[in-house]
Amino acid sequence: MIHPEFFEHQGEQYALTHLQATQFSLLLQEHKNNPELEILIDIRYSNHCYSEGEPDIEGRECDFYDHNNWPRWFNPGRHETSLLLPGLVQEIHKKKCLFTGKHNWLVIEVQTLEGERVPFHVYFAIRKNKHVDNCLYITIESAYLKTRGDNSPHRHGSMDRTAFAMLARKTLAGQPVRRPRRR
Repeated sequence: MIHPEFFEHQGEQYALTHLQATQFSLLLQEHKNNPELEILIDIRYSNHCYSEGEPDIEGRECDFYDHNNWPRWFNPGRHETSLLLPGLVQEIHKKKCLFTGKHNWLVIEVQTLEGERVPFHVYFAIRKNKHVDNCLYITIESAYLKTRGDNSPHRHGSMDRTAFAMLARKTLAGQPVRRPRRR
């Protein structure tokens, strides 16, 4: 997804340059029978990282439409937390990724710029780039602070997690990634 350099909302400009598509190399460490592997990550961000699907004020006209042509409303709070995303993506290989039961994965806790650990939901999809060896596409589909309700992907009260390195290796190998075994 291509984002403009900024979004204007109620007379104020919000920079979006931190959500431009990027690439970076990542070294997956040797683990059991898997050798060390350098991969390329091609990262994209959805406009859901700085917008929401329902307006705060009933009847308010939408600000724009997403990639599925659904109405979206700019959310200054989501925009503020979207500033954490480039740093989180650079460290994703150190995170446990949670299975959502759908086509995407989730990281649910991050450290803010002030050093506080907060419940922050980052949903992402991962797929192999069929045209470049050892390259993955990652799309950050949505990201927001978890402030109300509980829609965490539970299975009988526990989270199903897997290491990002395993998720990356299986995706590159074209192997299905199934719900992790319960521990």
